[in-house]
Amino acid sequence: WLADEAVCKGIRLMLEVDRCNEEERRLSREWSVLQEWFSMEWKSLHRALQNEGQCRCQCHVANSHKV
Repeated sequence: WLADEAVCKGIRLMLEVDRCNEEERRLSREWSVLQEWFSMEWKSLHRALQNEGQCRCQCHVANSHKV
């Protein structure tokens, strides 16, 4: 196999495919982690905006009764 160029090339290509498959699995896991992180951040942002809206309404009502 060592002297056969076609076999050597086949081995190199097989190893490259293995590395590509490993990278694809790694990227898939990273994609999932990023999706989960983004989802949590998005929900936190919406909660913060909702809470800010409630706070402004409560502050406006409280200030209007002071007059």
